[in-house]
Amino acid sequence: MKSTESKIFDFAKEQYKFELDNQDKLNNYITIPIGVISVLVSILSFPFSEPPLSFHKWEFWLFSVLYFLAILSTITVLIFICKHQIGLEYKRIVSPSALKKYHDLFITTNAGNPNADTRVIEDINDILYAGYIGCSETNFEKNKKKIEYYRNIKIFTIVAVLFTLFSYVSYCFVDKKEKINTIEVKNLKELMTCQMNNNHLKIQFDKILLQKSYK
Repeated sequence: MKSTESKIFDFAKEQYKFELDNQDKLNNYITIPIGVISVLVSILSFPFSEPPLSFHKWEFWLFSVLYFLAILSTITVLIFICKHQIGLEYKRIVSPSALKKYHDLFITTNAGNPNADTRVIEDINDILYAGYIGCSETNFEKNKKKIEYYRNIKIFTIVAVLFTLFSYVSYCFVDKKEKINTIEVKNLKELMTCQMNNNHLKIQFDKILLQKSYK
């Protein structure tokens, strides 16, 4: 190769190594978001331990909206994490074993050619030259997308944390235990009147009081 091509070859080789190293760094960046999302997934199960009872109050609907947004933002983060980790395919140059096979085959095929060694070295250099340039350009574009995915991961992780926090706070104001109203009843007739006027009211009374009312 000429001197100019040699410089381009060295630059492409360094760029190829840089993009692969940058890929590893970008993969390590999302360890914290993955940890945060793992915690959020476990936290978001809190309504199932003590489900709300009242479905008609505004507190319940506020909680429902915030809880839905928390789940939606968490799922969005998981989607971007999958795209960041497994959605991009990087290119690699030809393996050394493949170059060795090509070298041996070329020498065997051109055994009578005195310039065979020079020709095969030039061919291998051309293969590496094209490989470094092509792979570095492709991997550069892949890393750009990976950076965009990482930016979205950070944004939606913060959004998921906020919505989870807000949903938990609103959950504290939602009715989760059945309220029992206590009514003092003096006789059976008064008890029957309470039951007729409060069809949906659960009334608990003492058996002794009931027995006395029959007397």
